Amino acid sequence: MSGMNSRTLAAVAVVVNLTVCALAAVVVLVVRDHDVAPVAAPAASSPVPTTSAPLSTLVTTSSAVPATTSAPAVPGGTQPVSGPAGITTVIPAGWQVKPTSAPGSVQATDPAQPARFLRYGGSPSPGKALLAAQQDYERTFPRGHAGYRLIGLEPTTVREAEAVAWEFEFQADVGLKHVKSVYWRAQGVDYFVYGSSVVSGWTDMQVIFDAALSAAKP
Repeated sequence: MSGMNSRTLAAVAVVVNLTVCALAAVVVLVVRDHDVAPVAAPAASSPVPTTSAPLSTLVTTSSAVPATTSAPAVPGGTQPVSGPAGITTVIPAGWQVKPTSAPGSVQATDPAQPARFLRYGGSPSPGKALLAAQQDYERTFPRGHAGYRLIGLEPTTVREAEAVAWEFEFQADVGLKHVKSVYWRAQGVDYFVYGSSVVSGWTDMQVIFDAALSAAKP
């Protein structure tokens, strides 16, 4: 009887040990997944001077954002990608894609110039109008971004959908950065394409951004 109990206890110990090992493996996978965290749309560094002009003087109505197949060709070619909420677009061939720390956003980074990247994605629309939501975010944005300067925050359209174009600069560890992002609302989802590079490289990045926005769907 005691021998039987010993065998039973040994079997239980093996099962418990296997269960603990399995749980440990799950925890490791979860931690690794959450380690991947480039910051979600808009990125940056530290404290903040804001713009001297009030926001209302900087918000204007622009012409429609180009979203056609006529975007300039990207040197080296592009590759198709898909992302959160069913967004599809193109990125430069060879760029590395990883999720960001924010749900609904992924980032494609130039491996040769890590300060140059695209972000794209989508998430459920809030109850607020798209322009009003972006204006609210823009007012708080300078608090965490040194040298923030608003270039434009404008209502526009993307393939006849309600959209907002936001362009700005700020001081980052790598130097002065230029950012342009376009958000559009379609079928209850707010989609976006966001491009960032150092100011000295923005001319090339503008071509990449235009190609991504032109190809982005829905």
